[in-house]
Amino acid sequence: MGKVRKAVRSKVKIRKISPERQQRFQDARWAQLDPDVQRRHRGEFVVPFQGRIVAHGIDAAAAPCEVAGTYTREQGRAAAERLLQRHREVTAIVAATDLLALGVYDALRETGRECPKDVSVVGHNDMPLVDLVQPGLTTVRISHFEMGRQTADLLEQAIQDPGGAVRNVVLQPVLIVRSSTARPRHATSRKNEARMSGVVPRVRQQKTARQ
Repeated sequence: MGKVRKAVRSKVKIRKISPERQQRFQDARWAQLDPDVQRRHRGEFVVPFQGRIVAHGIDAAAAPCEVAGTYTREQGRAAAERLLQRHREVTAIVAATDLLALGVYDALRETGRECPKDVSVVGHNDMPLVDLVQPGLTTVRISHFEMGRQTADLLEQAIQDPGGAVRNVVLQPVLIVRSSTARPRHATSRKNEARMSGVVPRVRQQKTARQ
């Protein structure tokens, strides 16, 4: 029987955004939570994340990545506590899964921080009920049903035609914006101060890479 050599995967495209959103992106102090960062997941999560922030004019070295032992809420809390203790300037955390993101919620509450007032949080998967937590979790929705359907189609084709061409199916995920993300408080304060003084803050325009 032939083998399906190309797995179904998802890819986030880097798109051009408005100058206002670009400035908000650059105002944040980014960090990432990811399990097993030194091994198999590095190419799946860490490298794309770093490429994304670099495309928006942010130094990847300024966005720390904290390793969580496993994909659990408890490990997410522990990793977030370590991250926030070492990098108090962080205002946005991207977690590799929604469970890790919920652990970040716990760590923020335990350290007296508010989401998204002090730290924005983004998850990945859009698992059931994350829209019902407080605040509702901003996350990346992956179409697991469609991934399964496409994988079954690839397997059937490989069985029927073992020597056929290998297909590489890429599914487009969707960013689901809820209440866990907001403009960093320090950036909002600078904007208000500028407005009070009559000075209009300059928004730097920068081209972003398209993939």
